[in-house]
Parts: sequence; structure tokens; C-alpha cells
Amino acid sequence: MLMPKKVKFRKQQRGRMSGKAWTGGHLAFGDYGLKAMECGWVTAREIEAAGRDFFEEAAAQWRAHAPDFKSWTRAVGSGTSRKGAALFMPLRAALTGRTHGPELAPLVQLMGTGRVTDRIAAAGALAASS
Repeated sequence: MLMPKKVKFRKQQRGRMSGKAWTGGHLAFGDYGLKAMECGWVTAREIEAAGRDFFEEAAAQWRAHAPDFKSWTRAVGSGTSRKGAALFMPLRAALTGRTHGPELAPLVQLMGTGRVTDRIAAAGALAASS
């Protein structure tokens, strides 16, 4: 959730962001994992800006075009009249929690249909709550 515009003590302690991680490098479940190549804060700004309708359309198109990333993004783009960064930034923020990073198509294949469905539903709920 984003911070309100007016609060009494606006400055928040945000923790350590520089250097290499010295903990959390082991894989607890499964056979493979994704590694973050740079530091960054996960924000909900792009998710909230996209709106609930965008993620409802993305979820509906994912059910229709599940494994094929290219046809899914084309269908979402034509259904929502978005293209370029306006289309891919909210999808990337919903799926990976970052607004910049590697190409989405291989990541979506690695994530699987269940995880993609869950993350789009969670982003839609977050967009609806704002």
C-alpha cells in the first residue's frame, strides 16, 4: 500500500539497500529459483495506477491463452487499449514485484500457470482496494 500524502512523521526507516546479500542465498523448496540481479523496493504504484479492470482483463485473457505469452499480451493490449510501457509495467509489477528487469516471456514460463494466475488475482485485489 502506498503512503498517504500527509502524515505526522513522513520519513520511514527503509533498511539496508547497498552491497551484496549475505543471507537468504539457499533454496528452501523446489529445484530452481530466480535470483535478483540488483536491489530495489517493491512498490504498488504501477499496480494501483493500472486499476482493477486491467487485471480482470489480464486474468480473463490468461485463462484463454495460458501458456502462450505473446498471444496473451496481445489480447490484453487489444482488450485494454494499452501498448508499450503502459501494458508491460503493470504486468511486470504484478508478476515479479519489480518495474524493471529481464524479459517477461521466459519468466512467465518458469513461473507456471498457477503462480501467474495467483499473482494477477492478488494484483487485482490490491488495485481494487485502493
